[in-house]
Amino acid sequence: MPSTDFLDVIKAFWPYMVLTWWFWLPPVLCYGAWESWKYYLKKRYFAGLSWVLLEVRIPKMIAKPPQAMEQIFAGLHAGFRHFDFEEKYWLGLQTDFFCFEIVSVGGRLHFYAYVPTQYRNLFESLVYSQYPESEIKESEDYLARVPDDIPNETWNLYGSEFALAKPDPYPIRTYKEFVIEDISSKEEMRKVDPLSALAEVLAKIKPNEIVSIQLLIRPVGDDWKKEGERLVAKMIGKEIPNETSGLAKFLSGVQFKNPLESFGEAVSAHPYRELEVGKEKSRREGTLMQHLSPGEKDVVTAIGRNITKLGFETVLRFAYIGRTDEFDMMNFAAMNGVLRQFNTQDLNSFKVQTKALTTGKWYNPWRARVKVKRKRIFFRYVRGRKPFSDIRLLRSKPFVFNIEELATIYHFPGETVGAFTTQRVEAKRGEPPADLPM
Repeated sequence: MPSTDFLDVIKAFWPYMVLTWWFWLPPVLCYGAWESWKYYLKKRYFAGLSWVLLEVRIPKMIAKPPQAMEQIFAGLHAGFRHFDFEEKYWLGLQTDFFCFEIVSVGGRLHFYAYVPTQYRNLFESLVYSQYPESEIKESEDYLARVPDDIPNETWNLYGSEFALAKPDPYPIRTYKEFVIEDISSKEEMRKVDPLSALAEVLAKIKPNEIVSIQLLIRPVGDDWKKEGERLVAKMIGKEIPNETSGLAKFLSGVQFKNPLESFGEAVSAHPYRELEVGKEKSRREGTLMQHLSPGEKDVVTAIGRNITKLGFETVLRFAYIGRTDEFDMMNFAAMNGVLRQFNTQDLNSFKVQTKALTTGKWYNPWRARVKVKRKRIFFRYVRGRKPFSDIRLLRSKPFVFNIEELATIYHFPGETVGAFTTQRVEAKRGEPPADLPM
């Protein structure tokens, strides 16, 4: 029941609301109708897509670095499109997304890609171009082996999503920083693969357990890079131009000025004066860069390098499903430990996204009921490979990763990752001889 104080406030303001409804009610209704229309267009578009779950198997003897996976993500960025007003708000066209999954089913490691059917040929072409001896096949959903009403008396679930601790332009520690020394790319056994720790964790789960790491990605344009440019400009003391609207610029341009002010501005706008101002600004920025500490210079360089590559809107999700009598929360703790290897003090790091966590607040009297509801919704969205964007009980917080960061989290394993845990191609496939009689 509403508190007495709240009802008293409503009673006090009610007469004013009745008298001014014509002022505030139409905008509120228009806003609600507009948001509902956009939501309907989005649901209609994605409901009309057909999807396919593909499993990728790599040969045991392979010496491909994560750069190969980086090129695959770069090719998938072709899914980004610019829409005009009619395409976006009448036809309801959306930028497609993809889901890449690292899954352990009873200790056996699988690599899946959940893509719209229209992108299947593109994805297979990109994979075969980098991994010619790989095998790609359509697979059944590994979640079909567990009941739909999780959690129940037999099965339990725990899940979460992860977010970034700092703004998107700050990069995480990528695979390029995991190489111990400058060696030939073929000397695979002397390299450190960031996937090795994850593979060891997933190899140790029980036979009736499933651990899934889902990477939901959608290509984005260059707007996210502007934030990185502003961060760099702020750190080096560079002047940040004010982003004013067209109306503000027009109003500022029609202000009347006295003749003396106009004459002063004309003198300052002289080409020679502008050249001197430009030189002075460059000298000032160079001086400010010299006063940065080595750590600060490294941060500026890392942000600048991070925003030069293609970006994807990303949701990183973890799901653990197991028998209730064998449920072990240490699997989630192990996943947290694996992600810590990508954290840095000066740059970015992962943190748990509490709004997409399958638990309830400690002070909520209906906490047990909320936990069950959250777990069932979480399982439904994990199985549907969708972000939590259209419900309020769970909310995803997407961040932007560039293709190098994506390839760090998701790439096909080399020899350094235990071959006994990973589903691989047992033998190399070759083409038949050209002169083979028919």
